[in-house]
Amino acid sequence: MANREHKAYPYIRETSIHPPEVALAERFRNRPPRDSVVANVTPLNRRMTETRTSCMKCNNLISTRTAEKNGGLCAICMRDANRLSNSQILQPLPSKAIPFDVEPDTSSLIAGGKVKWNVAEDILVDLASQYLHLFADVNFKKQFYGIALDCNADYGQVFLCANSPQHLAVRTAEYKRDSPHLWDNMTLAEVQDHLRWALGDWEFNAMTTASFSNHWESVADILTDSIDWDSDDGIEQFRADFMHAACRAMLRLEVDGILDLVPQTDDFRSFVADHDESEVESWARYNACREQQSHG
Repeated sequence: MANREHKAYPYIRETSIHPPEVALAERFRNRPPRDSVVANVTPLNRRMTETRTSCMKCNNLISTRTAEKNGGLCAICMRDANRLSNSQILQPLPSKAIPFDVEPDTSSLIAGGKVKWNVAEDILVDLASQYLHLFADVNFKKQFYGIALDCNADYGQVFLCANSPQHLAVRTAEYKRDSPHLWDNMTLAEVQDHLRWALGDWEFNAMTTASFSNHWESVADILTDSIDWDSDDGIEQFRADFMHAACRAMLRLEVDGILDLVPQTDDFRSFVADHDESEVESWARYNACREQQSHG
């Protein structure tokens, strides 16, 4: 198995946003064409269709696994029972405020020289669940319209992101003010729609949730060491498997009520994206995974 010539620096999504035609030209310059998004999705983990019961406190339906883990409570009631008191000092950035120190168990991640993607998915769900419990306590005064996994599949990297309508409005105004030559032909609402899922511009992104991504790094190293870099087909298959695992993990966070820990706007959505693809491609994959989930 060949190794890469260079170990890439940790990926940070660019925060400089341009109009669609400029962004596309920059994105696809000097890179070979990639096949279109794969529509057939790996079947979801069986736990997506497990039996459900009622929370002992609010009576909302929850998975039996969540009930067993939380002593009969849903994730929200468990959060409220353990929420930090208002008297405690809270900091705005999770990378500075959250004492997140979790070492993922990667002992069964590789078997027979191959990645066990269900294990990778389990690790991501567990790591994100623990982080989001803490994130919700630190940011309970905010409301978020989106939580996303910002991925770089080629290097096995995952960054947990979140954004609020207030921060989106601020960034939109900044772009209109600082680069009028790029945005003059678009209304403020159009620019805001263009930036809504630009994860590098979110308030909580790869740079401000580093305490999460740093603890995923050991998993990423093991995953990428399994790639045969001499095989184009092998690299493409790794990308597809990695992104499908990330999508399934995010959907499990929804099903288990973990995303509900974070205060949400009425139009809240979750999202999963790879760095080297369009927003359309990202949504197509994620929606296909969701459709697969709905059919069990």
